[in-house]
Amino acid sequence: MTMPFFMPSKRPWRWLAYVGAAALLALVFLMYFRSHLVFDLASRLWSCF
Repeated sequence: MTMPFFMPSKRPWRWLAYVGAAALLALVFLMYFRSHLVFDLASRLWSCF
């Protein structure tokens, strides 16, 4: 029998992983508002090739 989505899970590490992944995605999304930073990182990555 599966648990509904809103019930707390017996595995809290799974919720921590979801929150961590969402925070990482939000950080990457917010980083695109600083276009000079994205361009600088892309230039550094491209210079490796």
